[in-house]
Amino acid sequence: MGVLPGGLSRRRALAVVLRRAPRRLLPAWTSPVREVAAGGIAALAGMLLLTRLWPGALPPPGSPAWILAAALVTLAMVLIALAALGFEVVRRPPGALHRLGPEHADLHALVAEVAAELGVRPPRRLYAWACPDAMAVRPAPGRRELWIGLPYLTELSRAELRCLVAHELALLRGRRSRAADAMYALWAEEPEPPPEAETVAAALLGEAAAAARVSGAQTAALTLIRTQALRQSFLWFTDRYGTPAAVALDGFPLDLYAAWRWKVREDLLVERGWPRTRTRLAGQPLTLRRLCALGGDPAALTERPPPREPGPPALPGGLPGPVEARLARHHLRWWLADRYRLPNAGSLHGVPDQVWDAHLEERLDGVRRLLGMPAGTPARGVAEAVAAGWTAGWTAGEPPCEWACPHAVPAVCALIPAIHRTLREAGYAYADPLRLRVLVGWDGGRTDVVSLAEAIAGGGPVGALLPMAAKAPDVS
Repeated sequence: MGVLPGGLSRRRALAVVLRRAPRRLLPAWTSPVREVAAGGIAALAGMLLLTRLWPGALPPPGSPAWILAAALVTLAMVLIALAALGFEVVRRPPGALHRLGPEHADLHALVAEVAAELGVRPPRRLYAWACPDAMAVRPAPGRRELWIGLPYLTELSRAELRCLVAHELALLRGRRSRAADAMYALWAEEPEPPPEAETVAAALLGEAAAAARVSGAQTAALTLIRTQALRQSFLWFTDRYGTPAAVALDGFPLDLYAAWRWKVREDLLVERGWPRTRTRLAGQPLTLRRLCALGGDPAALTERPPPREPGPPALPGGLPGPVEARLARHHLRWWLADRYRLPNAGSLHGVPDQVWDAHLEERLDGVRRLLGMPAGTPARGVAEAVAAGWTAGWTAGEPPCEWACPHAVPAVCALIPAIHRTLREAGYAYADPLRLRVLVGWDGGRTDVVSLAEAIAGGGPVGALLPMAAKAPDVS
């Protein structure tokens, strides 16, 4: 029966899949077909049972009722056949995707060029995806699509994008057999995948890593690190800025992607958050395995933020406003687990200051609870307790750390809301709604709350630093 990548026999793979999840042997594109077929089979079974129990219950052939029933059954069969042939008559395109048409001919040419180098057919359709991820899929027999996250399209250079495309196309090629695809799905989606799935997945990822060297092994390794860093920064930005804005607006910020691009390019979000990103990368076995497959040393490659490859990104200005707004709404609904409909729209620059204050006050309450302090404990007292070492037993990722926060140690995460509240009570104002860590004092001096928290966490005295905050230089 042949062997799969990694040397596993096809017979053994089929046995594992049939035992663990037999439905994974069916292609993903059959899901709408299964839905229609299930209804059709149930209707036919009911009709047959009815004729056996009550022979005269069904209308006679040729009657209007009989013609209507036959027409419905015929329509169901036609829908099944069209769906099986790849026509989107049942499956509607996901709202998280925007098809990149002829106006993006350079992107299509890049994908076709990489596909030719790999010896595979280029995907028929290319989509911008709302998620910070990339994936090549087979939505129907004989049809391939490539979904690339909008954050990658706007920040990765042409050389980096070539590596990303090559990896996804090579991975799709390796999963062309149903057994290999099912084993990879078991490995990716099961909490405790079988060892056989680990073997197949490792071989597939090794082949994809080799293919990703289309722009050089070093570029491929740095691209992998860059995509992980961009993903973490975008999800953190969604949680820190997008979520409070969505709840306050009962809607979604139209400028979610544009604001994140500003944070990455002008506010150096990826570089500032690199210490925590490096720690997360060290705890991701898959990423480390892929880096090793590219011939790189993970410790050396992640020592400092990866440099940006020369050359402009594929979509430096993003997509048209209405398109990005639709993708932003879909992404936020996914992030909020569809708890909000988000019927309205607004801008991050139009969110009231009280919304950001409330978010940080909520974090401050979390610090008070962790320290066992009463709810009304002054923010300055919380900062003094944290500076005294009360957070020594906390680990990164615990409250009050934000999801995927960019701060190096938990003490900084605990100090930020306390310092922020202290300065806001003293009359400090926000310098920029997209740079909430910077507050402006009464004399116009700017204070970077994060830098101040890092200084206190490093042993600086609270009493000496906080009164000087109004005279601190511009550290933004």
